[in-house]
Amino acid sequence: MDSEDALRMLSAAHARQDRRRYANVHARLHPGEPLPDEPRRSREVEVFGRVFRQWMRLRTSAERAVTAATVVAAEDAALAQARALPD
Repeated sequence: MDSEDALRMLSAAHARQDRRRYANVHARLHPGEPLPDEPRRSREVEVFGRVFRQWMRLRTSAERAVTAATVVAAEDAALAQARALPD
């Protein structure tokens, strides 16, 4: 496996994780509301994943270990930005 294969695998893993996390956060913040239709959902998931990873990078590993609230706050902020996308 070369570095390009490894990068593709990591990217695919992030995309799967982003879709799962996005659906879970959406359900928590908007109970009973269906997920947006494609392609809007794909755009929101992409923005959600990017914002979530950027937000988490800003936090130190010590802060993440102290509380799960950091992750919840990152998820909420990422979903808010994704939902703010223009139609």
